[in-house]
Amino acid sequence: MTDNLSPRIESNRLLLRPFDYGDEKDILKMLENDRERLKDVLDKKIYEAKTVPDIKDYITEVKTGWKLANLFVWGIWLKPSLRLIGQRYLFNIDWQKKRVEGGGFIIYEFEGQLIPKEAAELCVDYAFNTLKVEEILTSCKVNNLASIFGIERSGYDRTMERKGIIFYRLSLEKYLRRKIQLTKENYFEKYICIRHDGLNLAGIYRGIEKSSNLIILLPALTGTRTGPQRIFVDISRKLALLGISSYCVDIPPMGDSIDGKNQFDSIEEKYCYYLDLIIAHFENNFGFKKYILLSISMGCLPSLKYATQKNIQKVILLSPSDSRQSKHWINVKNLRAYYYKLFQSKTWNKFFRYKLNYCRIITNILGKHDKNISSITDDFEEYEYNMDNRSVKNAFDLLCIVGGRYYSRKILLNYKRIGAINRFKEICIQNSDHSFFTWNSRKQVIQYITNWLR
Repeated sequence: MTDNLSPRIESNRLLLRPFDYGDEKDILKMLENDRERLKDVLDKKIYEAKTVPDIKDYITEVKTGWKLANLFVWGIWLKPSLRLIGQRYLFNIDWQKKRVEGGGFIIYEFEGQLIPKEAAELCVDYAFNTLKVEEILTSCKVNNLASIFGIERSGYDRTMERKGIIFYRLSLEKYLRRKIQLTKENYFEKYICIRHDGLNLAGIYRGIEKSSNLIILLPALTGTRTGPQRIFVDISRKLALLGISSYCVDIPPMGDSIDGKNQFDSIEEKYCYYLDLIIAHFENNFGFKKYILLSISMGCLPSLKYATQKNIQKVILLSPSDSRQSKHWINVKNLRAYYYKLFQSKTWNKFFRYKLNYCRIITNILGKHDKNISSITDDFEEYEYNMDNRSVKNAFDLLCIVGGRYYSRKILLNYKRIGAINRFKEICIQNSDHSFFTWNSRKQVIQYITNWLR
């Protein structure tokens, strides 16, 4: 369920607000000529109401629906006269499936002026942006040609017809696509290679024209721009529907990227150097000013540190880990999903090159791990960045999505303690592994990210 509902909605010529005591005469006046015509769409209580006390009972019911967040009813008031000319409502809301049904009416005098479509679109915006649903259902009679035209013009897909009723559905994805007019013509995917001092940083730039935000997707040490199981590709394409462009990069020497002459003493230094080059390139060539960082596994903590020093608005971490200290980075459970990594040279290069505590990891693989640790734990030792409040130059919002059983929670809480994090949301994907191996896990990750950003 969502909090902080803001029930008042306005456009240039319409005001939608919940009914309140004092609106009884306006409601009776609205119905005096159209009561029989609207019999099929009116609530039984308001259809049978003939006096002010009857209308008061209906208003009480509507106000209760708002308090319980299970029925949302607005009156449609025409500006500037503020005459009541109709109703919009959202009902049968399913918070688990994130689905709601919608409906409404306009009195006969104002039909044919695009007012019903305008009022319906205001409610659709409210449902997707405030209630955070992912699907809106509606229906109308087969002989109601005006409603059919309005519903289909608003982007609803016809799902079925039964007993003289046509049923429609509008998905979040289609709503977002229409909102930003995302088409094959204005959506792009470009290969961009940033070159500097022998270094090639290769990646894919995805998005739409005139986007104001850029999200930089940073894989783990041996990762590529696709991310584990192409999760970065799925995330970046979905974010285009929100009007957010993205750059998915290969970490040298993986993928198409090539190491330069620089030698790095730490992972943090390496990531910070790459991020400086990426941000400078997109700021100078594309004019971006607002940046979001998204990283996974061992790329998370360097990204987190970078965000405290630069102008980063938001950070998204997927299963943050620091393998130099983790006793549980690899365990029997996720080893079964990733056994093939043992036969890849890059896995062992990473162990030795970055001085990972592979002795502890191997010990853990052999079975010496605590099976009773909960899904979100504080099992990591304190990671010392030698940071205090004075070293924080930028504060940001943080979303942390955890897959598997173990992650660096103490480190994140330490960043919150020193004032680096404004808003902190933490989510654990149940029954997922560290890299969100299954399609269902990836789908949940993408869903949480898009809901958090929109």
